[in-house]
Amino acid sequence: MDQKFQVLERPNQHLLWLIDQKVSTAGSTIMKICYVFARASWVTKSTTKVVGEVGQKAKEKVGMAEDEQRRKMVDDYAKLHLSESPSKPSSPQGLIL
Repeated sequence: MDQKFQVLERPNQHLLWLIDQKVSTAGSTIMKICYVFARASWVTKSTTKVVGEVGQKAKEKVGMAEDEQRRKMVDDYAKLHLSESPSKPSSPQGLIL
């Protein structure tokens, strides 16, 4: 009888060993996938932050350039129209009756 149980016990032990190996491999794979997702999430967040900061800097530069352009236009207008010395109004000329 002992011999019969030993024969039956060995395949069961081997089967348990195989199941343990499969579970261990599956657990390891799941951990690797979680690590990859965590890294991908971190990279995505970092990239989004950098792109947002670069976009903000670009907006600031465009705003500064627009302000500079407006100042230049106002200065040019002032030079053209305000620097002319006002002439004395001439006396009305026309038909005198």
